Amino acid sequence: MSICRMKREAVLRVALIMSVIGLLYYLGYLLFFGYLPAPFLYDKRDTFMDFFNVSYWAYKDDRYLSWGAVYPALSFLVVKCFYWVTGVIPSGNSSMVMRDASAPVFYLYFMVFLISPLAWLYLERKEYGFSQMVAVYFISIISTPALFALERGNLIVLAPVFLALYLVRKDAWRAFSVAVLVNLKPYFILLFIPLVYRGNMRLFVISVYYSLALFVVSGTILDPYYWQVIPNLFSFGSSSDLFSIREVLSLPASLSAYKYVLGHPSVIGSQYYLLYGGWADLFGGVVGLMSLGGVVAALLALYLYKDYCGDDLMLVVLVVVITNLSYTTGGYSLILYFPLIAVFGRLRYARIYLLLLLFLVSPVDIIPLAHSYIGEQYSYLCGRTVGIDWTLGAGALIRPVLNYFLLLLVTVEVYKKNQLNQTFVEL
Repeated sequence: MSICRMKREAVLRVALIMSVIGLLYYLGYLLFFGYLPAPFLYDKRDTFMDFFNVSYWAYKDDRYLSWGAVYPALSFLVVKCFYWVTGVIPSGNSSMVMRDASAPVFYLYFMVFLISPLAWLYLERKEYGFSQMVAVYFISIISTPALFALERGNLIVLAPVFLALYLVRKDAWRAFSVAVLVNLKPYFILLFIPLVYRGNMRLFVISVYYSLALFVVSGTILDPYYWQVIPNLFSFGSSSDLFSIREVLSLPASLSAYKYVLGHPSVIGSQYYLLYGGWADLFGGVVGLMSLGGVVAALLALYLYKDYCGDDLMLVVLVVVITNLSYTTGGYSLILYFPLIAVFGRLRYARIYLLLLLFLVSPVDIIPLAHSYIGEQYSYLCGRTVGIDWTLGAGALIRPVLNYFLLLLVTVEVYKKNQLNQTFVEL
């Protein structure tokens, strides 16, 4: 076994231990208090609602016009497939009522959640020994970002499979994976960049064709106004009160979350803002510039030094860019790093990358930074009304900073590739 693989296995073991500790803590907290603690969403009625909000509107004709849906048609069709497979007839006058009548549908989603890592690990089976594969699998289903994605019921759990397919194939299957990813989560449009930078116009044209074809065909099947998702996406996130502060700070992965919080109407209208508003605006502006600057620097480095970067490194940089792009991508986007663990382990700063990933997936949220009692709520998971003590976990502070550092480091990695090439040329 190489030294690199030994270091990777050691980090994976620690990450697995930390994930088990986190799982036991969350389950114990749920059993004792009746609800999940930080970083899970403060609204304990809202469990699994990313899935069932989409489910509800999948059967409504005005999803793009009245709800302002930002999901391409494929997401709604995927959800409909869950109902078709289970034989559940959708019913209910709200998404929560629909959830209560659709237990078999979520059981199927849970099975997909468990099977998805097996699928992409099979695609990457040459990268891992058996023990490492077992560790990566369990990290992929019980680490904090994975549990957060499960609690939300988000379709992002499907994305790692297609990322792995993109990673291991360089033919039409890569184009297919891009098409599916873009039609599940539009921010994956960034994956067109390597095809352009490489000058592989044939694969680029095929990828665009597949993406547009999937967009048009799925949209035509679902809704004549499917194209309205494009203006909806541009307007999404422009509101300063789209999400509550507690929602944004649940599991942030981007520094832009801090800027959003400092500019939120509830902060601007507070006594705190009257006293420290100038400093808050300054800090929010600086953080916003840092976040945007990091993304621009990474994309610019890829463009300038594209000839020295392999496809694997380009993919890593773009996925790290995606998770840092905006607070709207959500902390569950950190699960996109799982199929890239082997790639991180081959890069120049492998040891640092693996340590950063360790902290990003660890349950650091069990360390409280602040808390407040927000009253009684109905907790879906325990089926009764309980008092909720909302906690701001350390992860809300640590993860965006570490993820931003990861962004800077992969940018430096690209620059070092250029330096190394210049050294060889001089020799």
